[in-house]
Amino acid sequence: MHPEKSDPYWHSPTYDAIRASYKGVHVPAMLLGRAYDFFLPGMLTTFRALPTRSQSLMILGPGEHGGAPGDLKVKHPHRRYFADTLAWFDHFLKGKPLPARLAPGFEVYINGADRWQHYADWPQEIGRAHV
Repeated sequence: MHPEKSDPYWHSPTYDAIRASYKGVHVPAMLLGRAYDFFLPGMLTTFRALPTRSQSLMILGPGEHGGAPGDLKVKHPHRRYFADTLAWFDHFLKGKPLPARLAPGFEVYINGADRWQHYADWPQEIGRAHV
């Protein structure tokens, strides 16, 4: 009903507060995204601006918004997210060791290679398409 970003609906005090809410984050955060999610550009912008960015992690998996892998041949794309979320909470809430793949930065699924790769910053080989 409100497809244009310029629509006053999106500029209410409520939505302004939601857009600025990341500024109040004072603990490490883990963001979960998908390579073809229409929210990805905003997620990257927010992640980079987090006050705790140097302690936070963004996991970028295969698929589209909502987790649909589309035409990618990825088996069980949700299992990894579930396991990583539990490991993240076990570390920060229970003091258990954090797996190396969950170190601050980006954990990215490499389409075509069918593997995950960790980066301290946004990987240049992925390019600037989503930045």
